Amino acid sequence: MSVYASTILILVAMVAAFVISSILLKTPEISLAITAVVGLLFSCGFGWTNSFPRVLVEGLFVNLDTALIFITASIFVNIYAKSGALDTITRGLVSKFNNKWILLTAMGALMLIPAL
Repeated sequence: MSVYASTILILVAMVAAFVISSILLKTPEISLAITAVVGLLFSCGFGWTNSFPRVLVEGLFVNLDTALIFITASIFVNIYAKSGALDTITRGLVSKFNNKWILLTAMGALMLIPAL
């Protein structure tokens, strides 16, 4: 089998795995992890890599620092929203500014506070 055919077969398997796991699990994060495992299994089947555990761990944890930032930011924003502070700040910004671009910039900066 040529390299192009095996690459297309791996792509089709990964797309199928993503669609099926997205329908069944309803979470894109876990679906992407399952898709990565399916792609790795198929590439091991074609002999492209021989160290399954190393590639799996490196692939799943390559963006761990970014994922932790998003997780802690979402926890912070949820706590911020539950306390009512987010509603108060939003009402204050909307009543103070009439320009939608200033509001967009202010709300974007407000949502970036947890990532700092």
